[in-house]
Amino acid sequence: IGLVVSPQGFNMVIDQFDEVLSATHYTPASKRIVRVGQKIAKDHDPQEAVTAAANWVHSELKYVAGTTGVHSSGLDALREGKGVCQDFAHLTLILLRGMGIPARYVSGYLHPNHKAVVGDTIDGQSHAWVQAWTGGWWHFDPTNDTPAQMALFGRDHLRDPRVRWQFLTTASVPQLLPILEGLGQEVTVETGERGRPTRTLNHMLKLFLIDGRRRVREIYSVGTADAQVIHNDLLTLMAEDPPA
Repeated sequence: IGLVVSPQGFNMVIDQFDEVLSATHYTPASKRIVRVGQKIAKDHDPQEAVTAAANWVHSELKYVAGTTGVHSSGLDALREGKGVCQDFAHLTLILLRGMGIPARYVSGYLHPNHKAVVGDTIDGQSHAWVQAWTGGWWHFDPTNDTPAQMALFGRDHLRDPRVRWQFLTTASVPQLLPILEGLGQEVTVETGERGRPTRTLNHMLKLFLIDGRRRVREIYSVGTADAQVIHNDLLTLMAEDPPA
């Protein structure tokens, strides 16, 4: 039994994702970044690799307004070690495409005031992020998806004053790793160009909702960490066991 595919059909398969896997002026190919991608792909599934790629970009770039221009590429920003949202997006695309993950550039606007009421005039802020294909297209913002932004997420979106958001860490990496392992987090340690470990850890973001009896009641991922969903889940827990 055999399967015959016409050249035209074969080309259609190749062409489906060709433009979101190919190098461009803004996302040129890089042997160094391909090597980084190979290390990430070895220990992560495709969706986890997207988050790991953005973590790596954050370890290489510092956000500094006005440091690059509209014609700058992701490699230009990497050489400078700094850039803006377009550079974070371009460098992430280079890394994802180098791993064989289809990814594309998205431009749009950030809403600067989520508390604005209908009828208010708001000046949107131009912004850039990426979409990655891991069985379906999904958005990821490599500029803003950071622990600091998660703290803002808790502060700005959770309006019930009875609930406190606390973001904690440890004094050292050796102290942190057993905690992450206990929470079922697969962790990889980034290595530098000489193969030496850095202080950058990669793992898939998970948020755990724990009740007053220290039981895990819900686990949220990047795709399910919706402000309203979390708020409603917290209200449900508080109704079950009202605070004293």
